[in-house]
Formats: sequence, structure tokens, C-alpha cells
Amino acid sequence: VERYLRSIRHAPWSFLRANRDLLTFYDRALARFGPLVAAEALRRLLLAMAYGPLPRKIDRNAEAIVDQINLALTKFPAEVRAAVPVLFTAHSLPERIVAMKDPYPEEVKGTVEAVTARLGHRPTAFAYQSQGRSNEPWLGPTVEAVLDTLHQAGHRHVLVAPIGFICDHVETLFDIDIELKQFAAG
Repeated sequence: VERYLRSIRHAPWSFLRANRDLLTFYDRALARFGPLVAAEALRRLLLAMAYGPLPRKIDRNAEAIVDQINLALTKFPAEVRAAVPVLFTAHSLPERIVAMKDPYPEEVKGTVEAVTARLGHRPTAFAYQSQGRSNEPWLGPTVEAVLDTLHQAGHRHVLVAPIGFICDHVETLFDIDIELKQFAAG
């Protein structure tokens, strides 16, 4: 009987917790299926996860993201469309992750820079969303703080682009579609 590994990434960047999870995955596969199957499964998982800051992959992703941003901008009134800032968001992590030399913030930054360069002179900003409810410090600035700054600068329309998520799920659907709309209206 052949066994197949399927992996679905919910974010296109690596982070150290994922590396620890890989070791746990490998240990379990090793115990259950033996060294050959475990090694092949780990190899396939690593290939599926190899999404990091490689320039070729960032370029390919940036082009697709720009296409989606340009499509979304057509929903704004024509008279304001050219001035609508794009607010890129990514999931926040505890600041201790950065202290552990995690590549996630730099990988996100690289993608944001690649997309911003392709957008030309459009105003852009970046923020972290979905900060945890723990008492420890999380990466910032928050989306709310950046929306306040954009509002103070005179912007009344903003396109939020959750660049740190490759699929819609509860955090993008609830945080952006409900909470941030309520925040912006208040």
C-alpha cells in the first residue's frame, strides 16, 4: 500500500515553530512507517514548504498579487482610485520569535517590497494583524494603528491586502471583513 503526503500551506513563509513541527512529524513517521518512508515524506513536505525568500518565487508571487490588487482597485470610485493606498497585512507573531532569528519578518518584508515596486507610485503601508491574546509583546504596527495614520493623512479609502495569507480563512474573513470595517466606520 502506497502512502501519500498532502500538505496545505496557510502562509507562504517559514517560521521556527514550523521547523520544530517538522522534527515532530519526522519522528512520528519514522516510528510508524520506518526510515525510508519517513525520509521520503519529509523530503516531500520540505519541497511543499520551500516557499521562502527565493527571488524567483517572490517574483512569481508578486506578479500574481499585483494582478489581484489591480483587480480589487477597480471596485473603488474612478475619481479616487489612483490615490487609494494598499495596506499589506501579515499575521503577527510574538516578538520573541524575532529574537530567535526567525526569517518570517524578512520574508514578508521581501514580498511586500517586490509587490510595492511593481505597483509604481501607489501609496502603500504594512501592518501586522491577528495579534494573540497573550500578555507578551507581538510584532507591530497593528492594522488599527496604521489605519489611524492613513486616516490622519487624509485617506478615506484603503485597500487591505492580506499578503501574509495564501487563502481566506477565519482570520482574514473575520478580522478584515468584519472587525476592520467596524473599526474604520467608528
